[in-house]
Amino acid sequence: MTSNQIDRRQSLSYADFTREYLRPYRPVIVTDALHNWKALSRWSPGFFKQQYGTRDIEIDGQRYQMDSFIDLVEKSSPDKPAPYFRNQILEELFPELLCDISPMPKYLFPNWFRGPSYPTAGSKAELYIGGAGGSFPIVHYDSNFTHAFICQVYGQKEFVLCSHSQKQLMYPRSGAHRHHSTINDVENPDLTKFPLFAQAAAIKTDLNPGELLFIPGGWWHTARMLTHSISISVNAANLWNWMNVTKEICNKARVRSPFLVVPVGAYMFGIGTLRFIEDLLKFNL
Repeated sequence: MTSNQIDRRQSLSYADFTREYLRPYRPVIVTDALHNWKALSRWSPGFFKQQYGTRDIEIDGQRYQMDSFIDLVEKSSPDKPAPYFRNQILEELFPELLCDISPMPKYLFPNWFRGPSYPTAGSKAELYIGGAGGSFPIVHYDSNFTHAFICQVYGQKEFVLCSHSQKQLMYPRSGAHRHHSTINDVENPDLTKFPLFAQAAAIKTDLNPGELLFIPGGWWHTARMLTHSISISVNAANLWNWMNVTKEICNKARVRSPFLVVPVGAYMFGIGTLRFIEDLLKFNL
């Protein structure tokens, strides 16, 4: 696995973001994207222990009390990592904290997942809390080919990314989990089992507090925590990935019934057309 560089930009205009990264599907880190967030000065493992210590949470089917979980986070190490509290809808778990992550960075918009017309609940901010040495359990690209925006609030994470053009080098699973790789460890892969992965050109980068990482739709990625870490992620769809989003959703519909593909595809095309017209009036495409 070779290592390439990722751009780190400050004061990145929306027009430059669209032209240089969103349209060509290039990842980027915006170093000052979250400067208005109260979460940067408020959130820490200690904050969640103090404010929500008696709250019951569930991680991979195991129940914890928040204060006990934070104790594990603070003792976490690469040899004995704490459980990873991940993909938790902030609005459902801690709705009073939404004001701490406002305003959302401009790069997340337009987001066609927002509003009543999208055929799922849409995309909401997700919370991640973990300890040093912990990692995301799978190498994947985000479901439905969505763009991912990772907002680092506390601590430091390391990401490994590979473009979608390297799909066959990633040994994707089949069926409903085709966005998951069968490779579990990109740092120490079994090259006798996954020999093509040796040809993969990956980007490895650190993400620091206050920084936003844009991961384009279809880009394979995983992450591990270099320190205790708190992050927020948001998924998005817009003109530039809507065709791929439609293909992914139609493939899921085909698994349920081949007869669903045409109406689902027509619905997605209709939504895309309406949203595109709206964007022409609101955004500089």
